[in-house]
Amino acid sequence: MKVVLADTDDVWNKIFSESGRKYTEPTLVLFRDAVASACGNASAASGPFYCPGDSKVYIDLSFYQELQNRFHVSGDFPMAYVVAHEVGHHIQNLNGTSEKINRLRERLSEKEFNRYSVKMEVQADFYSDVWAYHDR
Repeated sequence: MKVVLADTDDVWNKIFSESGRKYTEPTLVLFRDAVASACGNASAASGPFYCPGDSKVYIDLSFYQELQNRFHVSGDFPMAYVVAHEVGHHIQNLNGTSEKINRLRERLSEKEFNRYSVKMEVQADFYSDVWAYHDR
């Protein structure tokens, strides 16, 4: 996972540099069962997540066991994609997208806000695809 994070850093450093910006690299935190972050405490039930408060990607190692045992997903790429997806949330944070969406939370109903939340997840997937494309 550290190699994947280094690969995402290489890709995003290049992309940001080409657009005249500096990329700030996130930190990877591996945990099992529970962890404390700047975003609060999290259990394994929350799965992998990114915390904009400390710019860290949190990966619960039991999540990968669940992918293999429950969903029969194996191999290195699915695990790498999860890391890249969480880095996608880091990109959203750096671009100011996360802040804009969080401001909407105060003005929208829960149902309306959920639409934006789903769009954030899809965009993080897109950023994962950008990494996969450039890291081949």
